[in-house]
Amino acid sequence: STRSSETGLRGLGIPLLALALSAAPAASAGPQVELTPAWAGWSRPGRVTEFGVRVRADAAVRGTVEIAAGRESVRAPVALAAGETLQLEVPVASAATFEVLIELDGAPRERREHALSLSESPLLGVGLASAHDAHLEGFHAVTLVPADLPRGAAAYASVDALLLDAETLRALEPRQLGALIGHAA
Repeated sequence: STRSSETGLRGLGIPLLALALSAAPAASAGPQVELTPAWAGWSRPGRVTEFGVRVRADAAVRGTVEIAAGRESVRAPVALAAGETLQLEVPVASAATFEVLIELDGAPRERREHALSLSESPLLGVGLASAHDAHLEGFHAVTLVPADLPRGAAAYASVDALLLDAETLRALEPRQLGALIGHAA
């Protein structure tokens, strides 16, 4: 019957459509930019902090990432080959808000706003793998994981005291450990 053959063809249509879609070449994704502030997004007014800028691209890309707070800005060049990832640590003056301008070839110009939490009280960075909290009277305690610690010594100006345990120290990347030792020296 005509009706049963139409139903059979319609039933085949869904698998054929799925097969056709899976065989289509995947479009290359544009560059991806992630911004991560040190110290879990905390700092003190008038201090230096750091933004981690991670750029990934399937195709070769060139451009800049600019981080601005008021009249101060820092521009970082980006040059990647296809399939590469670039990780930058950009020291910046602490501010309540930052404007980030991303200009990469082959991608629309992008403007992002990023906020930091600024403490008027001294900051106590607490990196304890045991999940214990630590408090010090008169300090604002900020719980940290190893990824929150900066990779540049200048960014240690953001905190007034730091409490780390051995497990957290062992989890630091070599650049983070170098920055901590450089700051302590």
